[in-house]
Amino acid sequence: MTMKLLQLFQEVKDEKLSKEQIENYHKELSELRADIRLELATVLKEKAKFVFEQPELSVAQRKINWQGTFGGQREIELKAYLSATTDHINSLKTRIYALL
Repeated sequence: MTMKLLQLFQEVKDEKLSKEQIENYHKELSELRADIRLELATVLKEKAKFVFEQPELSVAQRKINWQGTFGGQREIELKAYLSATTDHINSLKTRIYALL
């Protein structure tokens, strides 16, 4: 997913895309954003379990510890991808409206 997403980010920057191409990229990015949200939900469930299983630590310390795990790192990545994907989708919408 990551490589496809980064590749799409580069491709949508082309200012010479046709309306149909822009619409296709919009569709692809929207589908990927949904996939990212589902994966993020899974990671957030793992986070909840991780935080719950360490009651002897403060909540802040548990969250810091989580960020150092693979799941915590993946959460950071997914949130960044989600934000960037949303920005690109909004940009594509603007470009579609400009072509109408």
